[in-house]
Amino acid sequence: MNQMSRSDSITQRKADLRKILESFFGLRNIKLTADQLKSWIDALIDLKVSDVQVAVDRFNRECTDYPSPAALRKFAPVLNDAERAAKAWTSVRKQIRCFGSMRTINFQDRIINAAIRTRWTWEKLCGLSSEEMVWAEKHFIQAYLVIAKTGQGDASPLPGIAERENRSRGLPSPETVEIHSGLPEHPIAKHLEYVPLNNKQAPQAIEYKPKTAGLIPEFSVPKDVSDEVAKEEAVRDQSRRQQRPGRHPKATQEGRGQSRRGDAIDG
Repeated sequence: MNQMSRSDSITQRKADLRKILESFFGLRNIKLTADQLKSWIDALIDLKVSDVQVAVDRFNRECTDYPSPAALRKFAPVLNDAERAAKAWTSVRKQIRCFGSMRTINFQDRIINAAIRTRWTWEKLCGLSSEEMVWAEKHFIQAYLVIAKTGQGDASPLPGIAERENRSRGLPSPETVEIHSGLPEHPIAKHLEYVPLNNKQAPQAIEYKPKTAGLIPEFSVPKDVSDEVAKEEAVRDQSRRQQRPGRHPKATQEGRGQSRRGDAIDG
C-alpha cells in the first residue's frame, strides 16, 4: 500500500467515524464544536469503524451516563489475547511488506514491539525467508501471549537500518513510522518498559534484551531449512557488499528513508 492509499484509508475512516458520532450525539441533542468532534475521532481512530458502531449501539441500549470516549470504548467488542496475537502478526507481516528493514517502526500496540524484541531486531525479522517466517509466527504468538499475561518486556520502538547507520555516522535519527494496528490498548501495556528514540539517546536502545527468558518455548527452524537459508543469506551478503561502495553517505538519511513518510493504519 502506497502513501496515497494509506492517506485515503485514514480519510475515509475519519469520515465514517464523523458520521457515526454526529448521529450518536444528535440522538442526545448534544452539540459538539469542531475541535471536540476531532478529539472524539482521534480517541477512536485505532478501532475498526464497525466496532465503533457496535459500541454506539450498545451504549444507546445499556447506558444512561453522559458519553465520553473512554466510556464508549468499554462497549466495543473485546478480542481475547490469542485473537489479538493473530491480528498483531498479520500487522507485522504487512509492515514488513510496506516498509522493509530500512525504516524505524513503532507499533501502537506495544506488546508487538516487545514480542519482536524477544528474539529479533526489526532488521533481522525483515530478513527472514518465507520458511523461517513460519517458525517466526509460532514464536511471536507465544511471546505475545506471555507478555500480555506477565507485563514483562521491552516495548521500545524497533530501529531500522537507517537508525543504526545514521547513529554510526553521527547523523540525526530518521523519522519513526507509527503503526496503528487496529487493536485497542491492552491493559498490560502500561507495565512494559518503553524508551522512545530521539537524537540525544544513546545507541543502547538498539540492543535487544529479552525480558521473558524461560517463559517462551523455542521454535527452531529445521536444519535442512536452516542450511538452505544460510546459503541464500551468504549470497545476499555478497551482493550487498558489492553494491555498497558507490552509495552517498547521506543516502541512508535522505534516500530511501524519505520515500515513505508519516503514520500507517491497518484496516
